[in-house]
Amino acid sequence: MKLYHFIFLCVFGGLFLSSCGKEENETPQDETAKISLSAPDNNANITVTGTNDVTFDWNKTGTVSGNCLLVLSLSERLSSPQTIEIAGNPPLIVPARTILDKIIALGIEEGIPTKVYWSIKPASSDQNVETEIRTLNVTCSFPTLALNSPDNLIVIDGNNASSFPYTFSFTPLPSVSDYKIKFSLNEAFPTDATAVYDINTNSYSLTEESFNTLMADLGVTNSITTLVYWTVVAADETLVARSQVRSFSGRRSVYLNAVGSWSFDDPNNFVKADIGADLILGGTGFTSVAAPGTTNKGICIPDGIENYIHAIHNIQPNGGSTKDRVNEYTILLDFRVPNVTQFHSLIYTDVHLTRTGPSRLAVSDNWGEGKGGLTYAGWPGMSSDNVISPNVWYRVVLSAKCGQFWRVYLDGQLSFNGNVTDYAQRDSEFALETDGVLFATAGGWPFGYQMDISHI
Repeated sequence: MKLYHFIFLCVFGGLFLSSCGKEENETPQDETAKISLSAPDNNANITVTGTNDVTFDWNKTGTVSGNCLLVLSLSERLSSPQTIEIAGNPPLIVPARTILDKIIALGIEEGIPTKVYWSIKPASSDQNVETEIRTLNVTCSFPTLALNSPDNLIVIDGNNASSFPYTFSFTPLPSVSDYKIKFSLNEAFPTDATAVYDINTNSYSLTEESFNTLMADLGVTNSITTLVYWTVVAADETLVARSQVRSFSGRRSVYLNAVGSWSFDDPNNFVKADIGADLILGGTGFTSVAAPGTTNKGICIPDGIENYIHAIHNIQPNGGSTKDRVNEYTILLDFRVPNVTQFHSLIYTDVHLTRTGPSRLAVSDNWGEGKGGLTYAGWPGMSSDNVISPNVWYRVVLSAKCGQFWRVYLDGQLSFNGNVTDYAQRDSEFALETDGVLFATAGGWPFGYQMDISHI
């Protein structure tokens, strides 16, 4: 409704009617609302690395209500933008990781300077606010998730318990707290052949147990040294960062699937089992001896054919046996002998002492050659080229899959590689009886000589 003020003018006898046209309740217009940019400077050069925050500042005049938006675009018309909503007052400090993600989302390639248009606008589009556009010359450099330890190409031996744990550490990315550590036998880390573990610190501890679990997860089923690659990535893999890759040579523990293990560390209880059934000792006069390692001990089996160790393995007949024998097994033995010219029976597969073939692994001088070596019977022609010195600790491993092979390793080096023509037939001389295996026994020979054992 308009209010009309009637003015009667008498001008030459005429009457005029006039109005100011102002609406009732109408208020005066505010000054023009405006957002003016102040930082960064127009055409400023910035490098976005994921480690440096970027500050945007502006001034408002007039009435600008509600939240605002930081708008970033490759177009002067601000099309296809990346935006950040601003709830508070200026300035806006954009975290390093956020600005990097926004710049990458615009399609900017690493190392190529690119012009980016930016502005501050009201979040709601129904406000008549004058805004300004500036440009930035942006260079993108992806952050590196740097690996710190362990060193590249170290050796991790699952059989060396004292070397654990191993700490896998890295330098975390700014504002990122959750990560994944990846292990694979393939440097490309294929999804179906990679073990992945979540971590929320800047390190991952690999214990003896978790190492052997890892190797099993990667499909490593034996104790052969295998090259393993590892890397660390952000748990949110949409976050872009360079990842480094290192590797280690890993050897899975031969004890992982052990059915029996004996360490002789308790001098008051030599027969005590770490895994499986307690040992049976034949004879007398056993004593404790120092073994490799600061706290390890062993057992001395004295001279005498009546002295031996009987281990019950509890393995059921396998490998297609028709004689209730164990065709597939692995035995590890740490031993030392004082005199290499004497015959020392290390492992005897016939617990009943009735077999006539070469069913033992022993140390002998190969019938007067004057040097100690491994033999699988003590007969000429059945000795290895390995030289065994007196009073030196050795590790011997007998791995059998009778019907295909039997193999003997001395300190990791292959000594014998028997095939089906060398007593490796199924249920042959190298197959075990189900009720045990003998160690350090004369086994029917008319002599038995002193030897030390630290681990079976």
